Amino acid sequence: MKKALRITAVALLTAAILFTLFACGASKEAADVFETEVYDDSAYGYSADYVVKNESATRTADSKESGEAKVESGRKLVRNAQLDVQTKEFDAFIDKLNSKITSLGGYVENSGISGNSYYSSYMRNAHITARVPEDKFDEFLTAVSELANVTEKTINVKDITDDFIDTESRIKALEAEQKALLGILEKADTVTDTIEVYERLSEVNASLERYKSTLKSYENQVSYSKVEIEISEVERITESEKEGFFAETGRRLKDNLFDLGRGLRNMLISFISSLPYLLLLAVIAIVVIIIVKKVIKKRKIRRKAREKSDNE
Repeated sequence: MKKALRITAVALLTAAILFTLFACGASKEAADVFETEVYDDSAYGYSADYVVKNESATRTADSKESGEAKVESGRKLVRNAQLDVQTKEFDAFIDKLNSKITSLGGYVENSGISGNSYYSSYMRNAHITARVPEDKFDEFLTAVSELANVTEKTINVKDITDDFIDTESRIKALEAEQKALLGILEKADTVTDTIEVYERLSEVNASLERYKSTLKSYENQVSYSKVEIEISEVERITESEKEGFFAETGRRLKDNLFDLGRGLRNMLISFISSLPYLLLLAVIAIVVIIIVKKVIKKRKIRRKAREKSDNE
């Protein structure tokens, strides 16, 4: 009887491992979201005391080790930046920016350009989200300021040390529980115990994959800083230095004259570009006028003929 049960347990073990592998693969989609899980081991028929004691001891040891690593390796800081830049050489700046990102070992996470339309006369705008190695972060910001006029710069620093350590501790605790469950599985004598251990093992494996994915995401955030760049194509660069009264007055006068000249230029361009439509409207108007005149002339002739006929 026991031999038959052991054979059944081995068969169930094989099936459960396959199921667990598929479940773990699906769980990777939830990499960025995790929550604290509370396990009730008393609901299972196996030696839960061993697992609880082992997990508790592992958490204590891991917390101590992680604390020492924290002091040695320093804080886990995520540095991000947002830049607003102006450039008169839009295409050249985009090319140089992409080349700089690549040369520093970074990559473009996403990008987009707007305003480049056949029917649009507005200047173009672009948005680029770049990821650069953390140790190249300051160098990259300096390079951007040399390539274009930075009108606004914001730098954010987020400390995720506690989250990082907590996630590492959870991974080690789950790995310890996983090892304990596999040991209990080898000693299971009944099909019921085997199934219960497998169910718990599936939950542990799924949680383990989620926390590992989260830790990997944290490591990527720390290793690669994110820089979001809003790029505006302009005809004139905005002055960033503080100006005196006369300098600011002169600059504003020049700006107003520039805007006035640009407005007149746009009006002239609009008029010239609209000439085909204006010519067409003029031709239609002339044809209408000729037809109206002919109609009026015919009516006059008829009226005179009537008056002449009445007089006779």
